[in-house]
Amino acid sequence: MISRRLQLIGSLVPKDKSVADIGCDHGFLAIWLKNHGHTGKIICSDYRVGPLENCLRNLLAWGYNDVETILSDGATMLPPCEVAVIAGMGEATAIHIMSSSPEFFADCLTIIQVNRNVNVLRKWLMTNGYRIIDERIIKDYKYYEILIVEKGEMTLSEDEINYGPYLLKERSEIFLMCWQQKRDKLAGIRDSLAEGHPDRRHLDEQISEIDRIIGKGE
Repeated sequence: MISRRLQLIGSLVPKDKSVADIGCDHGFLAIWLKNHGHTGKIICSDYRVGPLENCLRNLLAWGYNDVETILSDGATMLPPCEVAVIAGMGEATAIHIMSSSPEFFADCLTIIQVNRNVNVLRKWLMTNGYRIIDERIIKDYKYYEILIVEKGEMTLSEDEINYGPYLLKERSEIFLMCWQQKRDKLAGIRDSLAEGHPDRRHLDEQISEIDRIIGKGE
């Protein structure tokens, strides 16, 4: 029921800290936390009534009646928490949530997983007073990058924005597999184009860039 992605996110939440799952959907993260001994306060929030009702039903089905559910546009209606989770949405939505409630995010650890354009999120964090303190990558049907963020300053290079400062440094097997798959997909698109097609040069540049990254240290 609970994806490997959510299990990994749950494992990053300190067990004794208060946590808000912003955009909780079915409440599966809260259920995983409770099942694994989380002792801190848990809040599930969503801006839609339907998902929040589904979340509450699922929690009660597991016998968890001590998880608070709050209808909220992002963090605007939430009390202070020690940890916030923003997962399973686009980067623009995640940025909107954080920029709409700067006071809330100033004092908590934030775990963020967006479904696309992680580089855009990293650049926004850098230019808006946040720093990445760790990253994870996991394959769960597709590849997901998870950022652990707190208030603070950081300066990222272009490579670190695009590939992740911690992921790039670690260069784990799953990281290399992720970018090899993306490289192969780009190469397949390039090879399907006729010689002289205007897009081939751009694709070649992207492929060469990935080759540079996954070849580092070799």
